[in-house]
Amino acid sequence: ILEAMPTQKRPQVALLVDTATDWGRRMIRGIARYAQEQGGWDIWLEQRSQSAPGRLPPGWRGNGIIARVADRAMARYLGDVPGTVVNVSAARIPGVNFPTVTADIRAAAVLAVQHLLDQGFRHFGYYAPRGLSYVEIHYEGFVQALAEVGLSCSLHAAKRRMLAKNAWRQRHRALEHWLAELPKPVAVLTWTSERGREVLYACRALGLLVPEQVAVLGGDEDTLLCETCNPPLSGVALTSERIGYEAAALLDRLWRGEKPPAEPILIEPTRVVVR
Repeated sequence: ILEAMPTQKRPQVALLVDTATDWGRRMIRGIARYAQEQGGWDIWLEQRSQSAPGRLPPGWRGNGIIARVADRAMARYLGDVPGTVVNVSAARIPGVNFPTVTADIRAAAVLAVQHLLDQGFRHFGYYAPRGLSYVEIHYEGFVQALAEVGLSCSLHAAKRRMLAKNAWRQRHRALEHWLAELPKPVAVLTWTSERGREVLYACRALGLLVPEQVAVLGGDEDTLLCETCNPPLSGVALTSERIGYEAAALLDRLWRGEKPPAEPILIEPTRVVVR
């Protein structure tokens, strides 16, 4: 009688990535695809929004964590939990050096410039909250790519937190004033699809034609948000499924003794989704 071979325990992996955005869901699909190719991982995952920091269940003891480390609080938390950590956030936090696979945000801005120039635009605007490291990288990449062809852009910085009763309306009045003053036709790049929606709302309030007078391009591509805009919003696809796949592959290599990469592994976007 042949004895059954002992089954190898599957790796236990936790995902602290939001499930509320296309970015997060596609990334999770990429992680799951790699795990399945390796024979399957036991993945712990909870539904969460991007603004709600993820936490592991009490007593969790696993082999690895793939997480969006976007602030010091998350970095401190992950420094004290068991398991190898791979970061997928584009945030740059001084002194925080988890092995990282993330989007090449600067390349995304360059791709946006190439697309908008191909559409014939020569006036540009940028709308995003300032003070976030990844937004600064995106904005600087946009400005630099325009400067290389002798062009510039107007910046309108969105306020990140406005708690007053009429905060939403105040923010949109400021956005409308900025849009009204821009030379037309103008192309506006926003940090996210959500900010792109705000620009479309403001254009409609002002009676500006989109895309004839104001073309709007989201710096990412959230299908649900983009397709429910009026008119539908175009966006730069940040290839997050591949980021998830490569993050899982890096985690696997670290388990096998490979040294962590000295710099983040950057995954370039490949296309603009035109609507």
